[in-house]
Amino acid sequence: VVVESFVLGLTAAVIFGFADLIAVVVARKTPLIRLLLWIHVGAFIIGVPYLLLATDLSAVSPSHWALFGVLSIVFLGMQSTFYKGLQVGPVVLVSPIVSAHLVIVILLSTIFL
Repeated sequence: VVVESFVLGLTAAVIFGFADLIAVVVARKTPLIRLLLWIHVGAFIIGVPYLLLATDLSAVSPSHWALFGVLSIVFLGMQSTFYKGLQVGPVVLVSPIVSAHLVIVILLSTIFL
């Protein structure tokens, strides 16, 4: 379990690294609103078929749908600030600051879970 967790974590870190690199290139060439629109269009195209084929939507309660809506707004705010940061600042500054969110996740998990 520990080795698998380590490998998955390392794989996620590599993917995040490539995603940050691609995000910098695209964010500096594309206006923020257009960038966010295309990110969400792509996620919609990939996500909806998976959602319809892989899950039982009737099992999702209305309170969970409301929570998904709130989380979508929070995520949109995170993406907006992240990509705007990449547009105006150096990657060497923006990316490590965003990566510090792990400390916040661990702290909140310790408190609430």
